[in-house]
Amino acid sequence: MPPWSAAKQAGEQADAAVLHALASICVARFEQDGDWAHKREALKHANSWMRGSFVVEQGWATMPGAAMPEAGVAAECAIRILATSSS
Repeated sequence: MPPWSAAKQAGEQADAAVLHALASICVARFEQDGDWAHKREALKHANSWMRGSFVVEQGWATMPGAAMPEAGVAAECAIRILATSSS
């Protein structure tokens, strides 16, 4: 394996770890939303390609101090919200 492959793989693993952490924060922010049940239903009924945009619009995917969400966080957050919320 060329040496740059290990560096590339390490970078990809780091990116995945950051995405996992930020998506977890996003889900926690969703769970703290006072109208989470209604918004979850709206997310559930949104077209799949619009779910990430819905999460962004709610502000859940934008981390404190950031102007915009990191790439992929909103889509991953939407998937997790729909997979883990039972209400």
